[in-house]
Amino acid sequence: MEVIWTDLNSINEVDGRYWISQTQAEHFKLSDGLKIKIVDGDEVWDAIVHSTNSKNCSDLWSVELIGDAELLGESEYKWLNIGISNGICTGKDIVIRSAAHRMIAHGYDLDEIDRILILNEEQKRRCRIVMKQMDEISKYLCLLLRHQPEKAELDMDEHGWVQVDQLISGVNLHSRYEIDRKMLESIVSADKKGRYRFDENHDKIKCCQGHSIPWVEPELEYCEPPEFLYHGTTAKALEAIENSGAIKKMKRHAVHMQADISKAWQSAERWHQTPVVLKIDAHKMFNDGYKFGVTENEVWCTEEVPVKYLIDRIYEK
Repeated sequence: MEVIWTDLNSINEVDGRYWISQTQAEHFKLSDGLKIKIVDGDEVWDAIVHSTNSKNCSDLWSVELIGDAELLGESEYKWLNIGISNGICTGKDIVIRSAAHRMIAHGYDLDEIDRILILNEEQKRRCRIVMKQMDEISKYLCLLLRHQPEKAELDMDEHGWVQVDQLISGVNLHSRYEIDRKMLESIVSADKKGRYRFDENHDKIKCCQGHSIPWVEPELEYCEPPEFLYHGTTAKALEAIENSGAIKKMKRHAVHMQADISKAWQSAERWHQTPVVLKIDAHKMFNDGYKFGVTENEVWCTEEVPVKYLIDRIYEK
């Protein structure tokens, strides 16, 4: 017999006893003697529902609690509660699926989701499908917002902003993907690099940096950089840098650097080649007259970095 999961919002307390209404019982297809689990915050109770023919309770089903509440971790039931609230009084698989999808939308990876929700192999497979789809759509959004807005007939201003409604309709009309506002919000929220930004009212969206479009000028705050910055690249690209005498911006508006070396490693490793992180004496560059700007997602930018300012080439984390 399937165990039904619900929360206290579905349970009525009358005179110290717990009940489910006849209307809810019919809607959720409850049967006499069905086991349920009742979740409230970080506590969960086992219970059994019973139909009743009592004259005073003919429209109610009684809820018999079995034993004391089991205390579970806050992180676990934060997400199960969200899943239950979106699939109330339903099978655990649907609760887990709902919770997992929302965790994906908040940027959790599969190992983190599995640790909290304890997924079976089928649930893991579904999560991988959702993650792969979101990753593909995210890459396509980057293509549109950084390089080729014309592919979706987007009207982009001088700072890279486009209307959210136009982006959604453009993606749906001109690509094999289908998105809505909810999915777009999830992709932006889950993006660990923080590449996207909504305006205050979420009417417009842009990529914070990385544009190759000639008329787009990213919005930077020009200021003094940290003492050291890091640039992620590959061993092959480093040879070209050494030969040319500088890290060049190539087709982008600027050279990108990170204050956090771990983020530079993420950038270096995305190319699936031998990664290298270059340590840059940003303080000396600034004192020598080079301008630095920082984006909203904390990527540092400058026109170029001559090799004389490279103080280390790091091949291992």
